[in-house]
Amino acid sequence: MDFISDIFGTLKEMFADDFVIGITVTILSICLALLILTLVVLILSGIFRAIDSWLAPKAESYGVVISKEFKKGFYVHNGYYPDTYLVTIRILSKEETKAIDKENYQALSINDEVRVAYVIGRLSGEIYIRNFEPLVALTA
Repeated sequence: MDFISDIFGTLKEMFADDFVIGITVTILSICLALLILTLVVLILSGIFRAIDSWLAPKAESYGVVISKEFKKGFYVHNGYYPDTYLVTIRILSKEETKAIDKENYQALSINDEVRVAYVIGRLSGEIYIRNFEPLVALTA
């Protein structure tokens, strides 16, 4: 009987060790698959944006500043992320948020008109603002 109990004990230890190793490998495989999937999605979204907006014909029009937002800078272990000044501009019934410098942020108010150079996406129909000028600066 000791022989049979030794066989069952050996089998029990083998399956217990293989189970732990199997779970570890499965978890690592899932993490690796998620990482690869994330990279693929990022690359594909970059390719889509490039196809959608690069070399598209530029147009100019007037837009309206509909919101302003300030994000405070912060320190992390590998550096400093500076303050960010954002404005949302409505043009052709569509909106896009654009980062700008502090001086333009302070000069602009909500409902100010701006001259906007933009392209319209070939595939998405979204507006990509290339640059803009406040009308106040044009008259001064």
